[in-house]
Amino acid sequence: MKYSVFLSAHAARDLSRFHGPIHLRLKSAIEALANDPRPRGLRKMTTSGEWRLRVGAYRIRYLIDDSGHVVTVTHIGHRRDIYDH
Repeated sequence: MKYSVFLSAHAARDLSRFHGPIHLRLKSAIEALANDPRPRGLRKMTTSGEWRLRVGAYRIRYLIDDSGHVVTVTHIGHRRDIYDH
């Protein structure tokens, strides 16, 4: 079953900071979560319970609600900064 994908206000602001090819890669990875919220290479973050998806040097952090079939993206950023939130 397909999942609905939502961006938190923070994630939407994060995504708007990227331009060009990296913006397209991040957007494509987020849209792909609707079909497969647990793609290969996914990691669960131990402290927050969020999932972390790697897109090159960038990371997408999100929550999965299997009962409601909803994915909520919480943060998007470079790997050096993404864990500070």
